[in-house]
Amino acid sequence: MRNHYVIDGSYNLCNTFGIQRFSKEITAFLDMTPDAGNRFTVLIPEYCPEPAPLNNIPIIRYGSHKGKLWRQLDLARYLKMKDSKLLAYENIIPLACRRGVVVMHDIIYRSRPDLFLSGLKSIRSICYQRLVYHCVMTSGMRIVTVSEFSRAEIIKYYGLPSSKIAIVGNGWEHMNRIVPEDIPETLRDYVRDPYLFAVASSSTKHKNLAWFFRAAGNNPSMTFVIAGGISEKDRRGCPENIHFTGYVSDGVMKSLMQHCSAFLFPSFYEGFGIPPLEAAAAGAGRLILSDIPVLHEIYGESAHYIDPFGNGDELPWILQASPADYTALLSQHTWSAAAEKMLKLLE
Repeated sequence: MRNHYVIDGSYNLCNTFGIQRFSKEITAFLDMTPDAGNRFTVLIPEYCPEPAPLNNIPIIRYGSHKGKLWRQLDLARYLKMKDSKLLAYENIIPLACRRGVVVMHDIIYRSRPDLFLSGLKSIRSICYQRLVYHCVMTSGMRIVTVSEFSRAEIIKYYGLPSSKIAIVGNGWEHMNRIVPEDIPETLRDYVRDPYLFAVASSSTKHKNLAWFFRAAGNNPSMTFVIAGGISEKDRRGCPENIHFTGYVSDGVMKSLMQHCSAFLFPSFYEGFGIPPLEAAAAGAGRLILSDIPVLHEIYGESAHYIDPFGNGDELPWILQASPADYTALLSQHTWSAAAEKMLKLLE
């Protein structure tokens, strides 16, 4: 089977966040290419929920091991059995894999372990991820990453030559397929007036939840709305002008982005940072992002920048600025361009 790739389809096991969005959009593009049914196979565990159908690429259920073992045992066995190359989207490969393409969205476990060191479980996760990173970097597989910043990080920590690392970024066109939904009545009291919107999670320390508390406390007349999985424990002590929506549908998320005065993204670390691109596509009034190199690289003059260690002193004057024009930003970062780059790497 000449130049056949098995796509690690375990991204179908998770909710759709940045890495899973990349996986689905690139696969959907590959599905439309000539001879896709012979060139690619998506492999998923037997217990995987029904994935979104593809028109040409077959989706095969194989193996019943759970979690990390599925990749290390079942996926590895299938690759050997079919004598195929691997296309891995999620930073991880079977440790013995030596042929194919792997996407390293970031190397946060190697470069910023301080954002995870909070218990035995985190330490185990760091050790596993760093082992996998080492195997990827020494495997001889073609490495793809999503930004110049991430490529520089890989070169810095692993000494790979720049020529060995290709860049395939993210896009936004999936936002066109999302139909805005009415904002639930329970949220309307505080999204009716000008508000600042963000997406965050208790489980991702690099998203910098503490900044929101400081910024809201320092700007009591502003309304902050945060969607995502924030635990009750992490909500303790939050100022009254922060409102948590919990998880919302894609349609409600788009509406919240569409009508906000600004989308906030105070991360300490990102490989690309796709949520602000989604917010721009939805029509957010402004992007207010962390002053870190990768976000300057991706968003340039389309955004305003804040100190992630600060307390939001910059917000009042930023909100006086005219709403942003995202035309250049959206034309620069598209799924179609990203998928074309990926396809060339697979030839």
